[in-house]
Amino acid sequence: MSRRVACRTVFLFAVVAICGLYVFPPAALLVRASNEGWQPEQGWVLSARQSGLFLETLILTACATATAIVVGLPAAACWARRGASSAITIGMAACMIVSPMTMCFGWQHLLKLNGAPSSFGHLGTVLIWAGWTWPIPALLLGEAWRRGPREAYESALLCCSRRRAFVHIVLPGMRAALAASALAVGTLLVTEFVVPHAWGLNVYATELLAAAESSSRTLDTVGPALPVCLCAWLGLMLVSRMRRSLAGKGGVSESSQAWAPPLWMRIAALGVVVLTVIVPVSGAAYRMQSWRWLGEVLRVHGGDLTGSLGTAAAAGAAAVGIATAGVMSRRFGAMTVAVAVGVGILPAVVVGEAIICGYGGWSATQDHWVKLAAGWAARFGWLPVVAALATSARCREIEEQAVVDGADASRIAWSLRVRRQAPLILAGGAAAGALSLGDLATTVQAQVSSFVPISVVLVDKMHKFEDGYVLAISLILALVAAPCVAAAAWAVRRVS
Repeated sequence: MSRRVACRTVFLFAVVAICGLYVFPPAALLVRASNEGWQPEQGWVLSARQSGLFLETLILTACATATAIVVGLPAAACWARRGASSAITIGMAACMIVSPMTMCFGWQHLLKLNGAPSSFGHLGTVLIWAGWTWPIPALLLGEAWRRGPREAYESALLCCSRRRAFVHIVLPGMRAALAASALAVGTLLVTEFVVPHAWGLNVYATELLAAAESSSRTLDTVGPALPVCLCAWLGLMLVSRMRRSLAGKGGVSESSQAWAPPLWMRIAALGVVVLTVIVPVSGAAYRMQSWRWLGEVLRVHGGDLTGSLGTAAAAGAAAVGIATAGVMSRRFGAMTVAVAVGVGILPAVVVGEAIICGYGGWSATQDHWVKLAAGWAARFGWLPVVAALATSARCREIEEQAVVDGADASRIAWSLRVRRQAPLILAGGAAAGALSLGDLATTVQAQVSSFVPISVVLVDKMHKFEDGYVLAISLILALVAAPCVAAAAWAVRRVS
């Protein structure tokens, strides 16, 4: 197959996938809402209970965001000094890819809080959220640190110490990265449902899922979700407007190389990785007491696990195809980022409702695993898209030289862009598949009768206090995420 045919095939697949994931389901949702008269049963005004839960969710999100930024500072310092070193890259990838449910259940059983977790619900939710998302501010702040104002820093060194120059020169240049970190983490957490549910805590996303399960009308689900959608889209717009400030001048500043993080910062960064990933996973394995539970899970729910893995792989493959086409063309890539992220940051129940509106009424898809794969791909398909396009600008000089040398568009697209970004695309697809296995809200709405998704099995066992099953399934999710973590770490080091 020639490069030109391969490029056209990938583009065709991406167009079909984008229409099937990000265009047709939302359009079907709008059509159904129009048929319902654009009027939710309770109206467009939130009830007192909903307003209270929404305010509580915003407070929890703000606390978790601030904690994630503080926790991520030591790792940001290490990233600024060393870049994509093995230890910090593996730790950051593990925190984002390992299911937050695994972190929850690992800590709950390690501290013996699983009997009455609701008393620790708020604190547990904030800490697990922060432990899950701290790599985002660590990466953004670390990159801003590396690309600080070189000339101003060197001039300041003539009249003051390195520490004062760093505080007064480098830190002000990181304000855009700090704001972008807060917006990115807050936008992700305000729509998150799994962690509070694992701690027995009701948040606004819990209310949205209850509304979706109790009513067959689309507007009864979408109507209450509008405040969250508006917050998510507003955060996305603000982050997008900051992208030029985050990009900097493209070079690594000597200020970051002149300042080495002290030993306590390196120890703190390692400690964060240990506490957020290694301890809960090890705690789940320790509290399981008998390895026979792994065999029991495979015997009783082996078909459910196989079906979940296959569906997650299909969702990741669809995301990889879209991301591959996105890096071939910059204009198409910008459009891909807009639609993928614009849909992916919505509450999971809204994504699930859109999938039901689009494919639930067709006899060929209403009880087919493709419906669930579409829901997972729509929910997490933005990961490989953003991961690849975030670093695509680094090879522009090489592309310009290739054009001067007479390379055609297909050679540039395939040999330079796709091959260079292939590690990140594949790692992003693996991360999308791994996170799909831990999704609950979209899964509950789009699940099929041929198998029970493993996340639904996990929550069901939690409600029945079957701790052996809970720990075994949590450990299996961590084991599934392990190769994805290795792939992500390898990809980041490969392109950095």
